[in-house]
Amino acid sequence: MSKFLKKTFGLAIVVGLGYLGLKLYKIIKGVMKLSKNLPEFLTNVYGEKPSISINQHFRSLHVKVGFSKEILEKNSDIEAIILEYVEDFYPELSKDLKIDLYDKETKTDECNCCEDDDCDCDCGDDCKCQEEETTPEEEV
Repeated sequence: MSKFLKKTFGLAIVVGLGYLGLKLYKIIKGVMKLSKNLPEFLTNVYGEKPSISINQHFRSLHVKVGFSKEILEKNSDIEAIILEYVEDFYPELSKDLKIDLYDKETKTDECNCCEDDDCDCDCGDDCKCQEEETTPEEEV
């Protein structure tokens, strides 16, 4: 009898892990499709391509959408339209969805471009990641 219980328990664990793996696969596949289709949808609706950042956390989806200031001022229903779109086409992602809108012209936390070959970052003249080489003054 104990062999039967061990086999049943092992089978239940394998089936449970398979179910969780399938759910995770569907969520990741949905996020990938959303990252491709949401910018196209918003471009068709508002006539401007937004900058979009999608982050999937353990149980929540965080979407940051950047439009120009004019679009944000003219349209106050952007969050509702994004939420409705996700609920209609990606219901597995709409359970805990957070949407942030920002003005993409004033966002400054992105690097510009670094021209130094030694630097691995993408920032330019205002490069904060490279420390200036200072030579200690020799004492006489």
